[in-house]
Amino acid sequence: MHKKYKKSLTLTLFCALALTTASVFSQNCNTVLQVEKNRNFKSADEDGAVFNLVLKNQSSAKNTYTIATKFLPTACNNDTYQKTSPNVSLANHLLSSESKSLSNNMVELLPGQTYSFKVMVEAPSNNDYGKWSCIEVSAVSSNCKEAATTVLSVYLADPTEE
Repeated sequence: MHKKYKKSLTLTLFCALALTTASVFSQNCNTVLQVEKNRNFKSADEDGAVFNLVLKNQSSAKNTYTIATKFLPTACNNDTYQKTSPNVSLANHLLSSESKSLSNNMVELLPGQTYSFKVMVEAPSNNDYGKWSCIEVSAVSSNCKEAATTVLSVYLADPTEE
């Protein structure tokens, strides 16, 4: 009878460990990152362009997000201003909704909480007019390594052309 209890105890411990491990690995990583009003396309003039973004933690746990931007060499133009020239890399800055720098580009959100922020894209140099810049914005949670991303498309209009 001792073997029977030992076998039963081992099976119970194995099931408990499997359920605990499964719940850790199946964490709810629901994160939404989007540009307000879905305005992912903008023209940059001599003042640059500003995109307003919203990050939402739709998971059931508190998350700390690292927000980053990355230049994309792939095309992101739209039907109105199609260009075949290479994309231009533009400097950009992450700012809070109050236009202050983000501390370490990190933000902590409770379940269901949203955070509004801006991406300020600097004005292009004169020789970059008539081209596109494509910028990927990502938010990676400390609890989930899958990033929520969106792409900002900036057309560098020539201010001398109407």
